Amino acid sequence: NLAKQELKKLLARFSTEAGGWEYLPQPRPWMVDQSATQYALQALADAQIAGLTVPGRVVDAVRQRFLRLQTLDGGWGYHQASDDPAVDDEPRGSLTAAGLATLALCERMKPSKGRTREAVDRAIAGGIAWLDRHFDAETNPGATGRMDNVYGKEGDYYLFYWLHTLERAGRATGLRRFGNQDWFDACAGSI
Repeated sequence: NLAKQELKKLLARFSTEAGGWEYLPQPRPWMVDQSATQYALQALADAQIAGLTVPGRVVDAVRQRFLRLQTLDGGWGYHQASDDPAVDDEPRGSLTAAGLATLALCERMKPSKGRTREAVDRAIAGGIAWLDRHFDAETNPGATGRMDNVYGKEGDYYLFYWLHTLERAGRATGLRRFGNQDWFDACAGSI
């Protein structure tokens, strides 16, 4: 069956060491990022809904990755957690929304217990608080000037990616609001 073959390919690309995926077929732990990982986990969640077996160890590894890489202020960047301004991996709205969606999907696929569940609840609350503080329906929060100069006019760094990940976080968590922000109305108005 085609779905089983594709699931097998996706699982073969998983980096056990890093707990996620990257964009190339052969896993390189130092290149794994939250963006590729969120999409791969969504595919696994859909496969599980369709009745395919997803290894629990993969879900656990992804959950631990996102718990480990959340910054102290509650956000997520692409590759690593750092609150050091010299590190170019500051939290971004798109990746913080991806973190929320991913943790919510991990809990749906294989609910955690005890201290891990408490850590997930804290991480989700921290991500929601980050989105509430930094929400902007017109730009991807956390975009840097360097990025803006490379990828387009100032302030539009991956706007639609940001809006898409925000929608995924809302769908995965079941939340219409992140803190005081009605993300759905605000983003629908920006489109």
